[in-house]
Amino acid sequence: MLDIIYHYTDANGLKGILADQTLWATHYRYLNDLNEMNYFLKIIEEILPKTLSLLNNCTKLKVINNIRSYFDFFLGNEIHAGLESYIISFCEKQDLLSQWRGYGKNAAYSIGFDKAKLKALLKKETALHKFTSYSFDKVKYVDIQKIPTKIYNQSCDLIKLFTSFTRSISDKRGEKIGLDILDNLLKISPFIKHIGFQEESEWRANCIGFSKVDRNLKALSHDHIIKFRNSGGTIVPYIELINQKKNLPIVEIIIGPSRNMHLRKKSVELMLNEKGYNWDIVQLSTIPYIGD
Repeated sequence: MLDIIYHYTDANGLKGILADQTLWATHYRYLNDLNEMNYFLKIIEEILPKTLSLLNNCTKLKVINNIRSYFDFFLGNEIHAGLESYIISFCEKQDLLSQWRGYGKNAAYSIGFDKAKLKALLKKETALHKFTSYSFDKVKYVDIQKIPTKIYNQSCDLIKLFTSFTRSISDKRGEKIGLDILDNLLKISPFIKHIGFQEESEWRANCIGFSKVDRNLKALSHDHIIKFRNSGGTIVPYIELINQKKNLPIVEIIIGPSRNMHLRKKSVELMLNEKGYNWDIVQLSTIPYIGD
């Protein structure tokens, strides 16, 4: 059975994907759910007492303050550290009410990809560029009272880095440890959410690289051109994660609940046919549209 993964987007997003054969990855600070990334801090704070139990009170307080300050920095102006992360989200479910609601009155679409082919394509494309790391994985939905072993261990390792950072903050090792902390935050936190969001069944592709604004690290910078789009009056940075002449592995498109669903279906079928895709992969959402 074909394993399909879905990307929800609006009409402009669908048009761009089909017309340019590309997927956009958004700078993580401009994601709709940036505040959810604070949840990783809550997990770290939950396990701090056990992890720092052997430290004296003065060092313990410094470590805690450094952790909280670093998260403020992480969710603020991390570009000054030279590292940046670009993310694109997918969903295991093709017709999810909460996703349609995210677009309000705007028409939305769910684009289904062959997951195996998409994963291989993303891996190939990112390998061509100078990202320091790339991952494609399912988001973990965590109950803070039942932290999974893997996330618990990752959190403990990060706390150890913070402890080393606190002890080395005034010497040359401090800068490297600080960069290691940021790298770990960018790798781990996008894949952790509160258990209340588990209905989303989300997957993410996460690309991390050095920003070209950091001239000292320019040789290690990713070579994607950072582009910008307007979103509700905010200029949002993004990169074209995939940009190829061949068609993307699209196997299904769902028309979200809206007025004129059949008319929208027809226009998508025409565009698919024009771009060399199978035109008969378009379906209508089974969720009834409730208009104004």
